[in-house]
Amino acid sequence: MDAFAEARGVFFISLDATTVAPLSGAQRTWVAAQLAAATAYPMRIVYGHVPIHPTTVGRETEVLNDTAFETLLRTHGALFIGGHQHGYFPGAANGVRHVVTPCIGAGPRPLIGTTAPSARGFLVIDIAADRITSLEMRTGAGFTSTLPRSSLPPELRFGTHLLTRDDRAGY
Repeated sequence: MDAFAEARGVFFISLDATTVAPLSGAQRTWVAAQLAAATAYPMRIVYGHVPIHPTTVGRETEVLNDTAFETLLRTHGALFIGGHQHGYFPGAANGVRHVVTPCIGAGPRPLIGTTAPSARGFLVIDIAADRITSLEMRTGAGFTSTLPRSSLPPELRFGTHLLTRDDRAGY
C-alpha cells in the first residue's frame, strides 16, 4: 500500500513498487495528487523497492522502466530512492536525482560495467535549509567510513537507460 508522511519539513511518499513494471495508472495518479498537494514542502522524497533504472549486473531488466513516472518526479522536483539492485549508485537521469541503495546483507552485486561486488553499507541523507546537504553511503568495519564518489563509475548505461553519477550531474 502506498503512503505519505511529513517529517521535519520533508514530504515522503512510500510506494508499493515491488513489481518489475511501470506503475499502474491509478498509482501514478495517486502519486501525482500527493506531490501536487505537497507544495508547502520544498523537499520531496519518493521511495520504493524497485528502481526506475538498472544499476547492477544480473538485474538489468528488474526495474520500473516508467518514463511517465520519471516525468512526474521531475515536474515536482522529487528525489527517487530505490533498492532491489544490491549495489549503491547515486545518479541522475532525465532531470531527476535517483539513488539506488546499497546492500547491507547478502548478495551485493557488481555495478554495470564492473566485475567486483559492490561494498555493503547503508544510505545516510542529511537535509538542512530545505535541501540535501549530504547523501552518502556508510561502509567498512562498523559502517563508519564514507564511500568516495570517485570510487564509483561516472555513469551506468544499459540499453536506453543512462544514469550519470550525481556529482557529475550537478548535485
